Amino acid sequence: MYAKWRQYVGDPLMPKDWPRRLRLGLNGFGQLARTMLRCSLEDNRGLDVVAINEPSLTPEQMIYLIKYDSVLGPFKGYLSEHVHVTRATEENPGEFCSLEIAGRLIAVFRFPKADEIPWNWLNVEYVLETTGDYRHLYEATKHLIGGRARKVLVVGDAVDIPLLMYPVSCREYQRGTSVVASGSPMSHAIATLVSLVDASYSHVECMVTLVLPVDRRQNTVDGPSKDPSSWRRGRGATQSIIPGRCPTVVHSVIQALPRMQSRLECITMHVPVFEGAVVDLTFAYDPVGTA
Repeated sequence: MYAKWRQYVGDPLMPKDWPRRLRLGLNGFGQLARTMLRCSLEDNRGLDVVAINEPSLTPEQMIYLIKYDSVLGPFKGYLSEHVHVTRATEENPGEFCSLEIAGRLIAVFRFPKADEIPWNWLNVEYVLETTGDYRHLYEATKHLIGGRARKVLVVGDAVDIPLLMYPVSCREYQRGTSVVASGSPMSHAIATLVSLVDASYSHVECMVTLVLPVDRRQNTVDGPSKDPSSWRRGRGATQSIIPGRCPTVVHSVIQALPRMQSRLECITMHVPVFEGAVVDLTFAYDPVGTA
């Protein structure tokens, strides 16, 4: 898959002047960031997570979350319970902690703002923005201020950030772009299906139903909704099937497939399961114009 991508856009992930192993920084330490950390530790694919920024967690809490995961299971590698402290030096004027995981030291920062995170202390090249708080280009660009990092990948659906969604919109990627968004898993699944249907039939109109597992924004028991636009979101996640809409997902799909503007609708159903999702696509097309 990656070899085919390189045929279209060159080799954007590994320019010739970069080291063979990419140095990654994670902003946020939710389920997706922890999965990325495990992948970098367990698979030898040339990716090294060297720093994590999460202001709401202590290093000890991070160790616990890495060691025990309800979805991925317990961590199988070596994980030290000891938190290393790196004192200030001329190169690194601030003090920070490090975790020893699988024989590697990974720095831990607790800065609340992106323009405060000293990624350059660890020579971080790529920042994976996983918090969901930086959906605008001007916000995500703060990771680059002062040469702190070279590239930012916003994981999830964004508002005005260039979208790099393989294989749907990878040809539009412009080498040299410093901030890109990857889209969410839901928008990836929908865009891939819709692009195949749209390439095979004429004047396609689509209706998508997303069946999703419980997420961290839902309540475990009935209570007030954190989303003022949908009171149903306040219902207990483990007792209810909760319908809703997903405008951010539709926005990402249309950003990748502009010709689907006004021809795509999407609804969601959050169901009481903790892993897995389903995309149901119904489409209508013009049989006269289809070859």
